Amino acid sequence: MTSRPLRRLERKPVLRAEDLDAAILQLRTDLAEAGARLAQETAAPPDDDRPRVAVPDLSGVAEQALRDLLEEETVALVEPDDGNRGIAEYEFHRELLKKALVGLKTPVLRDLARSRGLEPEGRLDELARQVAASYQWDEQAIARLILDYAEDPRETEGGPTTRIFALTAPINLAHVEDRLSYVDGRYYRTDIAKWFTFGHHQRVGSVLKVAGTLQTYRADVDPADEDRLKAERDVTRASLDAADGSRTVRVHDATNAAAARSMIAAFNVATSTKALPHIPNTGSGADIRPRTLHPSTEFLLDLVSHRLRGHLFRQRDVVLARFRYTRTERAVSDSDAGEPDRKPSLAAVRFEGRNLLDSTTAIGLMWTEGRPLVDLTIRVAVTSPDADRTVLTRLPVRIALEKDHILVSSGLSTSPDLMADVHRAVLRHVEAAIAEPIPTERRAQLEQTVRNRAQNADPDADAELFGDDDDLD
Repeated sequence: MTSRPLRRLERKPVLRAEDLDAAILQLRTDLAEAGARLAQETAAPPDDDRPRVAVPDLSGVAEQALRDLLEEETVALVEPDDGNRGIAEYEFHRELLKKALVGLKTPVLRDLARSRGLEPEGRLDELARQVAASYQWDEQAIARLILDYAEDPRETEGGPTTRIFALTAPINLAHVEDRLSYVDGRYYRTDIAKWFTFGHHQRVGSVLKVAGTLQTYRADVDPADEDRLKAERDVTRASLDAADGSRTVRVHDATNAAAARSMIAAFNVATSTKALPHIPNTGSGADIRPRTLHPSTEFLLDLVSHRLRGHLFRQRDVVLARFRYTRTERAVSDSDAGEPDRKPSLAAVRFEGRNLLDSTTAIGLMWTEGRPLVDLTIRVAVTSPDADRTVLTRLPVRIALEKDHILVSSGLSTSPDLMADVHRAVLRHVEAAIAEPIPTERRAQLEQTVRNRAQNADPDADAELFGDDDDLD
């Protein structure tokens, strides 16, 4: 059994790979000098010719054990090599094997570990490492194993978006800029067979703009040679904006949530910041209560009805809505044994149309059942800021509450400049809603509107929730 420290560090220190090597080399030098002094002090007298057992040289074993411990308790940022991938070959090979193994179901991996005399422990990453190590990282053996247990691959679709993450403390831009200078051009492994490489960063006023690239690999058995694995590479570029004093950061251009989370993970490690596992004021984890607006619903309704106003957001029309359906309701009603499962399910009610949230169905979900509204797509008209309100363009805007961030996506329009203006305005309003709870009077007004609609259902009534307004930005 491998011994482990009794107390693990809350946050692993960040080291460059060469600094780690230098620390180990210095320690070896110090130990060698101490050993030489000890040997000199304990040397047998010249006239003592009794046979002695030679002490084995365990320096190599000790160095490897020390390196393994340090690599487990620190985060090493490695300078890319001159190869085609830029990732150290030994690291790439091992991560590829692990990536292939995690395509199997977790129970299968646990059973495999037990069958090889192991005690399955830790996250999926550690479980895959255990199994791969038990096969001595033999690609041929692991390829044959996967043939017996392979699952269909899962892919995530995405598009050009901005994702807003919340931090535990405000950004100290001077500190962040200094830390990024230390890791510039280095890569960090964010997950199994996923590496994020820091690109250039540039300060523009009070905002630091950071670029980077995520390399991910999907491993599968090579159909041309069933004794080998085939690696499929995907490269995603992303950028991040960090404003001085802000408690949020924006990740742009990431094609999916996994890429955005990888950039945030690398940014947090490199800059000693920490992202929250939820977004403040969005009702994350709140209970469902019939005949009460869920906090997630309140967040989105208030955002659209009270914040997205003015000439950039005329004629707001909800054309798509998604309500989360949680397992809590089923667990409470279907079984009285054990604790109910409170983990939200991604299964959802989704429908399309016009003025959706004023429909009888939507009002029933929001009020009668108290379901959380988590995803809205609204179509807006952008008008001239003057009194004549000439419609300049129309475009859809999507706002979705994810587990640990808020996704904002703006659709194409006939004017790229106006599209950019709308997108930036939505980001500002979302960040303001994260920072400021809904005032009591506005919450009461929203609840009154929805309750009246639910109690006086009329499918022919005019839309009330998002009527046009006379306020300008």
